[in-house]
Amino acid sequence: MILNAPFFISSALAPAIKIGDTTLSLLEVKSSGDRDNAVFELQGPDIDYIDSEMRSGHWGFKNTVEIFETFLSYMDACAESYPDGENADLFPPHVAAWCSEHRDDIGYARMDITDEDGNAMTTLIVEKL
Repeated sequence: MILNAPFFISSALAPAIKIGDTTLSLLEVKSSGDRDNAVFELQGPDIDYIDSEMRSGHWGFKNTVEIFETFLSYMDACAESYPDGENADLFPPHVAAWCSEHRDDIGYARMDITDEDGNAMTTLIVEKL
Protein backbone atom coordinates (compact mmCIF):
# COMPACT_ATOMS: atom_id res chain seq x y z
CA MET A 1 0.00 0.00 0.00
CA ILE A 2 1.37 3.41 -0.97
CA LEU A 3 0.02 6.33 1.06
CA ASN A 4 0.12 9.91 -0.17
CA ALA A 5 -0.49 12.98 1.99
CA PRO A 6 -2.60 13.55 3.99
CA PHE A 7 -2.55 9.80 4.76
CA PHE A 8 0.18 8.21 6.87
CA ILE A 9 0.86 5.06 8.90
CA SER A 10 -0.42 5.42 12.47
CA SER A 11 1.05 4.01 15.66
CA ALA A 12 -1.41 1.12 15.14
CA LEU A 13 0.52 0.38 11.89
CA ALA A 14 -2.59 1.20 9.89
CA PRO A 15 -3.48 3.79 7.25
CA ALA A 16 -4.58 6.96 9.01
CA ILE A 17 -5.53 10.61 8.67
CA LYS A 18 -5.40 13.46 11.17
CA ILE A 19 -8.53 15.18 12.43
CA GLY A 20 -7.04 18.15 14.23
CA ASP A 21 -4.78 16.60 16.88
CA THR A 22 -6.57 13.22 16.72
CA THR A 23 -5.70 10.23 14.54
CA LEU A 24 -8.32 8.24 12.66
CA SER A 25 -6.89 4.81 11.74
CA LEU A 26 -8.46 2.12 9.57
CA LEU A 27 -7.57 -1.01 11.54
CA GLU A 28 -9.27 -3.66 9.45
CA VAL A 29 -11.69 -4.33 6.62
CA LYS A 30 -13.55 -7.63 6.82
CA SER A 31 -15.55 -9.07 3.94
CA SER A 32 -18.75 -10.93 4.60
CA GLY A 33 -20.63 -12.07 1.54
CA ASP A 34 -21.15 -9.07 -0.72
CA ARG A 35 -20.55 -6.44 2.01
CA ASP A 36 -17.52 -5.16 3.87
CA ASN A 37 -17.20 -4.09 7.48
CA ALA A 38 -14.61 -1.45 8.47
CA VAL A 39 -12.99 -1.13 11.90
CA PHE A 40 -11.73 2.36 12.82
CA GLU A 41 -9.82 3.72 15.79
CA LEU A 42 -10.14 7.35 16.83
CA GLN A 43 -7.29 8.24 19.18
CA GLY A 44 -6.32 11.61 20.54
CA PRO A 45 -5.80 13.68 23.66
CA ASP A 46 -9.50 13.72 24.54
CA ILE A 47 -10.86 10.57 22.88
CA ASP A 48 -10.05 6.90 22.49
CA TYR A 49 -12.69 4.93 20.59
CA ILE A 50 -12.87 1.88 18.31
CA ASP A 51 -15.81 1.55 15.92
CA SER A 52 -16.60 -1.68 14.09
CA GLU A 53 -20.10 -0.83 12.91
CA MET A 54 -19.52 0.77 9.51
CA ARG A 55 -20.67 -1.43 6.65
CA SER A 56 -20.47 -0.96 2.93
CA GLY A 57 -23.31 -1.24 0.48
CA HIS A 58 -23.62 -4.30 -1.73
CA TRP A 59 -20.40 -5.34 -3.48
CA GLY A 60 -18.20 -3.82 -0.78
CA PHE A 61 -16.05 -0.73 -0.65
CA LYS A 62 -14.38 0.34 -3.89
CA ASN A 63 -11.14 1.56 -2.31
CA THR A 64 -9.52 2.62 0.95
CA VAL A 65 -9.95 6.37 0.46
CA GLU A 66 -13.68 5.82 -0.02
CA ILE A 67 -13.80 3.99 3.31
CA PHE A 68 -12.28 6.99 5.09
CA GLU A 69 -14.56 9.43 3.27
CA THR A 70 -17.62 7.41 4.27
CA PHE A 71 -16.62 7.30 7.93
CA LEU A 72 -15.83 11.03 7.97
CA SER A 73 -19.25 11.68 6.38
CA TYR A 74 -20.94 9.77 9.20
CA MET A 75 -18.94 11.74 11.76
CA ASP A 76 -19.97 15.01 10.08
CA ALA A 77 -23.66 14.00 10.01
CA CYS A 78 -23.49 13.07 13.67
CA ALA A 79 -21.79 16.36 14.57
CA GLU A 80 -24.38 18.34 12.63
CA SER A 81 -27.31 16.79 14.45
CA TYR A 82 -25.81 16.54 17.95
CA PRO A 83 -27.34 16.46 20.53
CA ASP A 84 -30.96 15.90 19.45
CA GLY A 85 -31.03 15.53 15.66
CA GLU A 86 -31.97 12.48 13.64
CA ASN A 87 -28.34 11.35 13.19
CA ALA A 88 -27.19 11.97 16.75
CA ASP A 89 -27.30 8.24 17.46
CA LEU A 90 -24.72 7.30 14.79
CA PHE A 91 -22.11 7.06 17.56
CA PRO A 92 -22.12 6.70 21.35
CA PRO A 93 -22.92 9.98 23.16
CA HIS A 94 -19.30 10.77 24.10
CA VAL A 95 -18.15 10.28 20.48
CA ALA A 96 -21.09 12.32 19.16
CA ALA A 97 -20.11 15.13 21.54
CA TRP A 98 -16.49 14.88 20.32
CA CYS A 99 -17.66 15.03 16.69
CA SER A 100 -19.72 18.12 17.45
CA GLU A 101 -16.76 19.84 19.14
CA HIS A 102 -14.44 18.95 16.22
CA ARG A 103 -16.83 19.46 13.33
CA ASP A 104 -14.56 21.91 11.50
CA ASP A 105 -11.59 19.53 11.73
CA ILE A 106 -13.75 16.68 10.39
CA GLY A 107 -14.77 18.90 7.46
CA TYR A 108 -11.14 19.83 6.74
CA ALA A 109 -10.12 16.16 6.78
CA ARG A 110 -12.91 15.36 4.29
CA MET A 111 -11.86 18.22 2.03
CA ASP A 112 -8.26 16.91 2.07
CA ILE A 113 -9.34 13.57 0.59
CA THR A 114 -12.11 14.61 -1.83
CA ASP A 115 -12.14 16.56 -5.08
CA GLU A 116 -14.21 19.68 -5.79
CA ASP A 117 -17.24 17.48 -6.54
CA GLY A 118 -16.96 15.65 -3.21
CA ASN A 119 -15.64 12.40 -4.71
CA ALA A 120 -12.94 10.46 -2.88
CA MET A 121 -9.51 11.03 -4.47
CA THR A 122 -8.66 7.38 -4.92
CA THR A 123 -5.06 8.04 -5.99
CA LEU A 124 -4.13 9.12 -2.44
CA ILE A 125 -3.87 5.46 -1.43
CA VAL A 126 -2.57 2.97 -3.97
CA GLU A 127 -3.26 -0.67 -3.23
CA LYS A 128 -0.37 -2.94 -4.18
CA LEU A 129 -0.96 -6.55 -5.03
